[in-house]
Amino acid sequence: LLSFSDALTQTQIRLDTMNDGLQTTAQLSDMIFASAQRSRGAYQDTANAVSQLGMLAGSAFESSQEIVAFAEQMNKQMALSGASAGDAQAAIQQITESMASGALGGEELSAILRRAPSIADALAGYMGVGADSLQEMASEGKITADVMKNALFAAADETNQRFAAMPATWSQVWTMVQNIITQALEPV
Repeated sequence: LLSFSDALTQTQIRLDTMNDGLQTTAQLSDMIFASAQRSRGAYQDTANAVSQLGMLAGSAFESSQEIVAFAEQMNKQMALSGASAGDAQAAIQQITESMASGALGGEELSAILRRAPSIADALAGYMGVGADSLQEMASEGKITADVMKNALFAAADETNQRFAAMPATWSQVWTMVQNIITQALEPV
């Protein structure tokens, strides 16, 4: 319980640091909670992704709200890919690091292809190329942070439709219950 409390406190500190000021940190936390619930993702993992994106790649986004929307699309893409929780976290970490560096490199793309092929499909669709051309484009630095962001947002309608049609797993339901418990315990 103590380490859980410390983790939540550290998350709130990071969110406060990256918050663009268009909302309070509590409102940002509520946005993240709603996003995690809509995408059946863990609140803590989603909040960590948002805070990392905001602190490391904040210039790639127009607002904290846009960062939350991007994280939600990543969560949904992970679920559509059938990625395990560990694979999803690893892929999200790769994307976050790529966004921070400004471009997706060849090694990062390979990791994403293995863990989240639907994100690679979104990139290929947005760039108007086949998935087999992505590796070369990544090695040339053509898959920039803007391209990654725009690709996920361009695919959002299709992603949301496919995600809505996908039945929730028991694991996802349990994650959503844990999110509710986390939010209830946060004031404590």
